[in-house]
Amino acid sequence: MKFKRTTVAEIAKIAHLSPATVSRTLNHPELVSPTTSALVHSTINLLNSKAEPPIPDASDILQILVNIPDPGNLFYSELLDGILKSADFRGYRVLITRDLLDSPDSVDSIIRQIYLCNIQGMILCTSLSDAGYKKIAAHVPIVQCTEAGTADYSYVGIDNYKAAFSAMEHIYSTGHHKIALLNGSLSFTYARQRQKAYCDFMKQNNLVIPTGYILNFAGIIYEAAYASVSQLLSTASHPDAIFAVSDVFAIAAAKAAAAH
Repeated sequence: MKFKRTTVAEIAKIAHLSPATVSRTLNHPELVSPTTSALVHSTINLLNSKAEPPIPDASDILQILVNIPDPGNLFYSELLDGILKSADFRGYRVLITRDLLDSPDSVDSIIRQIYLCNIQGMILCTSLSDAGYKKIAAHVPIVQCTEAGTADYSYVGIDNYKAAFSAMEHIYSTGHHKIALLNGSLSFTYARQRQKAYCDFMKQNNLVIPTGYILNFAGIIYEAAYASVSQLLSTASHPDAIFAVSDVFAIAAAKAAAAH
């Protein structure tokens, strides 16, 4: 018989401890007392010895709401995979929303979901207005992921400007100076920072940016990037290198270049 894997939430409920304490015991045992450690491990043994471990009531299930604007995007799908694995290990269930949260109504809709689904925290992959952040943070803790609209809340991501500037330095070092940019919508923080790095690098190295060399797309869409790059490569002043801000754009550019 295949048994359901014991979760942190189940251990915490039976042992009358918080999920954080259970997680700390399992990951950093040196930070808890011997008594707490013994209680957690005895509870685990008890649950594992039962064919059907107790299932917590719906009101006791720990849930996180994750805002993913485009789950079909390879980047977001890998990001979501990491979130799901981490949440599962800690006994959290993950709910996903695709809302862009670009209006007061969409933020209000999220707040309703928070109460209806007993949400304990939210991971945001879309930047909000200041009012939007404050509204959601008044109900649950939030973490910004990849898109940071403010320094007032926790953020996980990279230095987009530095990374893009480094990529431009590499392209330039290979002897290519007619460089085009395939970028996302400037409504996203990463797109604005990477485009600024591109423009700053070109200016610092006295490189001209011809009309049509900066291509911004509303979404990370292969077909749109392929068509635009094909058109650009058909012009007399076509680029000799392309800086693509995503894997999908890079594949589209490579395929279009091969076709030409």
